[in-house]
Amino acid sequence: CPSNRRWLVCSAIVGDSNAYVYSRKQKSVYELTQGSRDLNNERDMRSPGGALGTTMDEKADLTNLTYSIMEIEQGDFVFLTTDGISDNYDPCVSGTAASIKTPLLARKSSSAITHIPPMLMTAYERHLSSLKQMYLSIADNGEELTALDICNRLLQYVIRLTDEQRQIIEKGVRENEGIEGLERNKFEMEMRKVVGTIPGKLDHASIVTYQVR
Repeated sequence: CPSNRRWLVCSAIVGDSNAYVYSRKQKSVYELTQGSRDLNNERDMRSPGGALGTTMDEKADLTNLTYSIMEIEQGDFVFLTTDGISDNYDPCVSGTAASIKTPLLARKSSSAITHIPPMLMTAYERHLSSLKQMYLSIADNGEELTALDICNRLLQYVIRLTDEQRQIIEKGVRENEGIEGLERNKFEMEMRKVVGTIPGKLDHASIVTYQVR
């Protein structure tokens, strides 16, 4: 609405690629697409909730097709992420908390084991915590900030968090190159078991950011 200096952002989502707004004025990150799921219920990260393409009888799965709209301000940043970005900000994935429903599934770092039990969080608390962590990754001290800076800061957080997993997988692949059959199946099962105890989630990590002008 250029005539009265009001700005709106809208999005359509299918699946688990989310959209967010970073407000420098409010010093907060908000999720534009939070209506695509029930924030009070645990989400199965293995299921995207919907998908384009031939997934259901040669049709797209539009189960969680969601249209969202939010009022924003000039200078705000809007960024779109795949789950390889957003899921790594979940405190249960990063290893800083555990689900109050499944506390025994807490992830721990194999290189920095701590005896301090992780904080138990509800699904909604995890959502709020992920937004706070995104803000902390982006937060500036009033310096000039660009869309590229937002992308770099969010990606660097994910790269650092998943570094231990990548190193273990890469080393395992090098040391077991050429194995086949039952040996390969055994190796892959062991690798999944080890990686599953380490913070982070290795997935395609893409992000697009633009600044409202």
